Amino acid sequence: EINQRYEGYVAAHRRADLEVDPDLTLQAGFDVESSEAAITSLLERGIPFDAVVAGNDLIAMAAIRCLTREGLKVPSDVSVVGYDDLQLSAYGHPSLTTISQDPTRAGRVMVAKLIATGENGAMRSERLPTDLIVRESCGLN
Repeated sequence: EINQRYEGYVAAHRRADLEVDPDLTLQAGFDVESSEAAITSLLERGIPFDAVVAGNDLIAMAAIRCLTREGLKVPSDVSVVGYDDLQLSAYGHPSLTTISQDPTRAGRVMVAKLIATGENGAMRSERLPTDLIVRESCGLN
C-alpha cells in the first residue's frame, strides 16, 4: 500500500507535467523520530521546498512540529498533507489536511481476499476510493 501511495504521488506529478525531484523524495520510517530527522536533513542541505506530502498522518504531524521548531510557518512557508485521516488530525494546530480512506471498507476487502485466496494464496492489490480532507495545513481553507 505504501508503494501505491508513492506511485500516486508520481502520477499526480506527471498529470501536472512536473518532474519528481529525487532530492525532495525522502525515505523515512513511519515513526516521529525518522520523520523529523528527514525534514531536518532537508533543511540543513538548504534545498528549497514548499510542501510536505507524508505517507501517513503521524509523519505529517511530526513534520509540522519539526518545521515549526525550525522557525517555519505551516502553511504560509510550507504546506503539509498527510494520509489516513486519523481523528487526531483535525485537532492539531494547524489542523492537518489529509487523504481519507474508509478503514472499515479496507478491512472488509482484505478479509474477503484472505478468505478467497487462503493462507498461501497471492492477493492482488485493489485500489479503494479516497477523499481529500482540506484543513488548515495546506493553506486552502
